[in-house]
Amino acid sequence: MSVLQESSPLVIDHLYLWVSKGGTAMEALRTIGLIPKTTIGIHEGEGTASHVIHFDNMYLELLWIED
Repeated sequence: MSVLQESSPLVIDHLYLWVSKGGTAMEALRTIGLIPKTTIGIHEGEGTASHVIHFDNMYLELLWIED
């Protein structure tokens, strides 16, 4: 267990960033070496879609309005 986990009950397991569909956010992250999962997640019934980048203990999700 890390020092942060011992001193705080708050643990972040994922972050959402709202981006524009077809925007440049994912390309900017690729430029600094972050590699997303190869598939786009389509959230049926919610009207959203996303790219996900996994880390050892969390993930970053770039989310946009799909329809």
